[in-house]
Amino acid sequence: MIRCRGTLVVLSIIVGMSIPGRAGDALLDSALYCLGTQDYAHAEKLISRILADNPSNIDALYFRVAIEQSRILDYESYTIDQKSFAVLTDSVENQLERRLHTLTGRDSLRCLFYLGNISGGESLIMAKCGYWFGAVKQAMLSINSLNRVVKCAPSMYEAYLGIGIFNYYLSVNFRWMPLIGNQIEEGIENIRTATRAPFPYDLAAKNSFCWVIMDKGNYRAADSIATAVLAELPDNTIFLRIRAYALARQGRFGESLTTSQRLVDVSKARKPVNWSDVMTGYHSMIECLDAMGDSRQLLALADEATRMFVPRPYDKLPYVTESRNAICQLRKKYRK
Repeated sequence: MIRCRGTLVVLSIIVGMSIPGRAGDALLDSALYCLGTQDYAHAEKLISRILADNPSNIDALYFRVAIEQSRILDYESYTIDQKSFAVLTDSVENQLERRLHTLTGRDSLRCLFYLGNISGGESLIMAKCGYWFGAVKQAMLSINSLNRVVKCAPSMYEAYLGIGIFNYYLSVNFRWMPLIGNQIEEGIENIRTATRAPFPYDLAAKNSFCWVIMDKGNYRAADSIATAVLAELPDNTIFLRIRAYALARQGRFGESLTTSQRLVDVSKARKPVNWSDVMTGYHSMIECLDAMGDSRQLLALADEATRMFVPRPYDKLPYVTESRNAICQLRKKYRK
């Protein structure tokens, strides 16, 4: 089945967000909208225009990282892009740290918030690539910054997301470590609080919250949240994945099949194609057909998926290879 993607150790996918303390900026607002709709190329172009005029703009500096992190998490290209992402984060962190010493009030708080999110993003990418020591180190830097933010501004709901995911996933994965303890419920409440953040940053919190509550078997609530988001953003592949998973877990295989097909269609239409989502969608459809006992359609889709050409290096991405292997196993079950 489809599994949670992009929520491990500290941060989930960072989509665009309303920026506390910032006056309206048409270019930045447009970039955030593009980021929220997964149009990373256009978002990056808009951010580059801002930085060309004002290289020290802290909002634009941060969103250079947010755009790239979002793209990597969305496309599952950790192993491909990890080194270039590390170079980018080092550069932006150095610039933001220099600016932090010159800022006061809300500007200072916003800059600290950005630094916390960047550390969280580094932690997540490192963890996905298996660099656990570095991942935990960056996670601690992130949580320290975000805790300072919420201490000064408790109503800054955006910051609760990183704190909540840190508490939840660290407790789940590293409960055996000294001083970690069990902060699962506290983490869930932090993530729930973050769903109250302004649009579109609330999408990141809703994404994480859905996977957390599905871990606990609450598929109906996750389905409801995903359905509400998709009513506004029908092509959002993040919530198409969630809904396909939640529907299948409720035994609503026909609806899950339709949702998974839409995930495949939307992912194929993206530029570049999101091969992780394409193969995840095929895997989900084939599992639904297995549950429905439709061997004819299952074999046709399995043949289509396994024969599909996936260009390098995307053919080596984890969700591409894992989904293909699972599809091959299901095909063997019905192949005479």
